[in-house]
Amino acid sequence: MAIVLSVSQEFVRIAVKSTTVEEKMKKQIAITVLSAFLSFVGGIAVAQGVHDWHDIEKVRMHVHEAIHEIEVIQAANNYQMGGHAEAAKTHLRAAEDELHRAIESARGQ
Repeated sequence: MAIVLSVSQEFVRIAVKSTTVEEKMKKQIAITVLSAFLSFVGGIAVAQGVHDWHDIEKVRMHVHEAIHEIEVIQAANNYQMGGHAEAAKTHLRAAEDELHRAIESARGQ
């Protein structure tokens, strides 16, 4: 839970002070990643009480959509985002992989 709080605080910090073009790009990525991350965390919280893997699949699709949105933002900004967008996509891909494993585990039960 502490990780969720620290990640959320960092994204809010970036989103609040956006004056330059680079900061606006960071804000767009931060909002996309934060929404995907919160969907992921919320999905896990809900999935713990529900033994239906379809709920986890919905969260995985949100994460997948967030990866796509970042790719669109990168293309719109000529991929000049200081490596931050790639780092965000790496984390989202890891989350997507873990969700896939959770789905496979839930299907097996």
